[in-house]
Amino acid sequence: MFCETMSPIGIASFLFLISLVVASAAVDFPEDVTTGLRHEQQEEQEREQKDMKQHTIIPTKFIGPNVHGDPVYLPLIGAGTWQYNDDEAYESVCKAFGAGYTFVDTAYGYKNQKGVGRAIKDCWKGKREDLFVLTKIPGK
Repeated sequence: MFCETMSPIGIASFLFLISLVVASAAVDFPEDVTTGLRHEQQEEQEREQKDMKQHTIIPTKFIGPNVHGDPVYLPLIGAGTWQYNDDEAYESVCKAFGAGYTFVDTAYGYKNQKGVGRAIKDCWKGKREDLFVLTKIPGK
């Protein structure tokens, strides 16, 4: 498999580049972009957007069963937050969730835990058991 042949630094660099692509690809629309659409059309658009998010294809790897015996699949691509301050991490993670990401990579040394935490609180719309948060702590 692709990731198994890469070094940890190569994987981290790859994930960071993917997070940059997601952050730069997000488009900010004016709040009134749906002005003039009938209520039914707005609801249909929201349903279609939700369906698109549910069908986002991100490769996963089976990592074993959870405590209930259900299979757990870890996404192989996550939203990285390295070199982001709290505000940048918040915006990036929220946009990643909007694009269908379910895996966030952070670390104690990034010093952006508040931004990542706020993004999870404000922007994660899925179930808790569907979200993966990877973090690192410094050694001695």
